[in-house]
Amino acid sequence: MFKVLTLTFTGIALGYLLRQIKALQHLQQTISWTIYLLLFFFGLQVGANEQVVNNLDTLGIKALMIAVAGSLGSCVAAWGLSRWVFKGSNHFPDSTRAISEHHSAQRQHPMEHQAAPPQSADKQNCSVEKAQTGSTKLSGRKNTLSEIVKYAAGFITAGFFAVGCVCGVTGIVPGQLCNGEFSMYVLYALMVQVGMSIGCDSRLKEMLTSLSPKLFLLPAGTIVGTLVAVAAVNPVIGEIRLADCMAVGAGFGYYSLSSVLITQIKEPQMGAVLAAQLGTIALMANIMREIITLLFAPAIRKVFGRLAPISTGGATSMDSTLPAITAACGKEMAFVSIFHGVLVDFSVPFLVTFFASL
Repeated sequence: MFKVLTLTFTGIALGYLLRQIKALQHLQQTISWTIYLLLFFFGLQVGANEQVVNNLDTLGIKALMIAVAGSLGSCVAAWGLSRWVFKGSNHFPDSTRAISEHHSAQRQHPMEHQAAPPQSADKQNCSVEKAQTGSTKLSGRKNTLSEIVKYAAGFITAGFFAVGCVCGVTGIVPGQLCNGEFSMYVLYALMVQVGMSIGCDSRLKEMLTSLSPKLFLLPAGTIVGTLVAVAAVNPVIGEIRLADCMAVGAGFGYYSLSSVLITQIKEPQMGAVLAAQLGTIALMANIMREIITLLFAPAIRKVFGRLAPISTGGATSMDSTLPAITAACGKEMAFVSIFHGVLVDFSVPFLVTFFASL
């Protein structure tokens, strides 16, 4: 965790120092390809894990139900915070502020924006109507194209993950590529790039000064929303105790730590086989939660608001899902996402241990 955060803030510092270089404005394209590469290696890890593959038919549905319930619960919590706590306030950065300031400047200095001599009223009205119509059509086309590109990117991302899974299952790639070491290096490179894209943003100062103490409610909402939703779906899942189900949900996307903790804590109580199965469910459920965020962040943002993708990302909102979150919600939300991820990440070992020990 600390290494990833160090690399991210190092990237921010580098981006700020090198912000005058125009090439840095195209970092988003490089970030997209790095995400694809990361998910390919991620798929290799999943496909090469025999325990996961052999139990997909019996454990996959349970893991999926927990992942979907936890993601949905956190989305609802984030939606509630957006609607009742942050409504009509500036507790987190708003990209529309720059636009309003620009229009305000135009109203204060109208002479600076007059480019043509006075015309007749009819001509002026006709020109205004044509300009508004053309601007509306162009804006509509751009928005439609932007939405298509965002959703297409989700399918491309899923494709890279699927190809990685197939390669891992078939063993057509060297085993050394499936041990997670390469994916970790790719993640490090990704976080430096994300940090640089934030640091070179001209709105960096505004992002920092716009953070509010009330944002502590966002990670709290993620934790409560996830646990309540997972508890609610437990009777439907069956065969898993409520406390064990909540231990799985308390991973918040931190699949490596939560699965290991659950397996180690439950083995003396349940035996090696059942503990391994519960650990596998934890691994799969938290992987699925991360994938849900990576694939559906634009749709989640559209339905539940700009805080929801951050909440869905859980502990991963500070690292692996941060690029998808900033792409869907805007780079001005990056510090909110990192802040949220750090606090949720910190809660994982305590909550998982607590529920697994019950």
